[in-house]
Amino acid sequence: MFQGWNALLASVWGCCLIGFTWGQLSDSPDVLRNWCLDSDYHKPQPGPEPQLFSECSPWKERSCCNATVSKLIHHNVKVWHGFQFRHCPPQVSSECLRFFRRDFCFYECSPNLGPWVEFEYARKSRQQRFRNVPLCASECEAWFHACKDDLTCVRNWGSEFDWIEGTNRCPENAKCQLIRDTYADAKDFCETVWDNDFKYTPDNEPCMVLSFDPSSGNPNDNVTEAAISRHMNSINSMLNRQRIMERSFSCRISPSIAVSRGIPKLVCDFSFREFDKMRQLKGKPKETPRQKKERKQDFSPENQHKALRVALPIFVGFWVLIGIFIYLNTRPKH
Repeated sequence: MFQGWNALLASVWGCCLIGFTWGQLSDSPDVLRNWCLDSDYHKPQPGPEPQLFSECSPWKERSCCNATVSKLIHHNVKVWHGFQFRHCPPQVSSECLRFFRRDFCFYECSPNLGPWVEFEYARKSRQQRFRNVPLCASECEAWFHACKDDLTCVRNWGSEFDWIEGTNRCPENAKCQLIRDTYADAKDFCETVWDNDFKYTPDNEPCMVLSFDPSSGNPNDNVTEAAISRHMNSINSMLNRQRIMERSFSCRISPSIAVSRGIPKLVCDFSFREFDKMRQLKGKPKETPRQKKERKQDFSPENQHKALRVALPIFVGFWVLIGIFIYLNTRPKH
């Protein structure tokens, strides 16, 4: 019986933890630090790639893409994964393309995205995507500035295009206009253009960059570590509450067994208090058998008789006073 309660409690809290971490595909810090997306072009695990090309070269020490992919990004950037940047003529500016090359290298090569990865069901080329990765505000501003005079016909490039014969096309009746007129500002651009891949984040908070000097290390590692730390602290907090509840149940079911299992009496006393606090937060506590018995005693015939002896004179006196008041106010005046 005692072990059954603990098993049940552990199962309930396990379900809670699963729900809490649903948006994150692993709770292992080591896995989250070295995550490659599950897609057609990503490696299973990050590793050294000394021959990475141009804008992808910052990830050469630890990369999820290989040299071939990095070259394809640069040679075929105008049509990558079937996506055409020239969906509105004329040509896309070279400065804007440079930022999108960096974006593609970040997507294909970065091993730092574990805490933000989720399942992707709608694409054949990938089974995972990242969402709301904190991108530094300065990075967003520079990207938006580089592309603001280029043209587009939709706001969300990840979901609003029509796909015909394997490539993206502007929807019928869609109007091509400048990017600076399509998006309110750099924040709107960064967060919308790729369907919430990125979250515009102040530079004084942990945030990622699309490119960096590899000789100084990968600054995005620190951002991933901060996200992992926050997540693990949340998990530990929930586990601590689980332990408190387990001790409380153990103490309530059988204090002697709890003590025999190594739970000191002081811990039991503390657990009682913590459990009561948690229970009060959830509403009125369930009535115990003793409380139920006392409540029934309050309504015993003897107590009812005592109450009647007190209440009846008061009741009669009240109506007598009402009668006198009515008589005095309605009697004929001479």
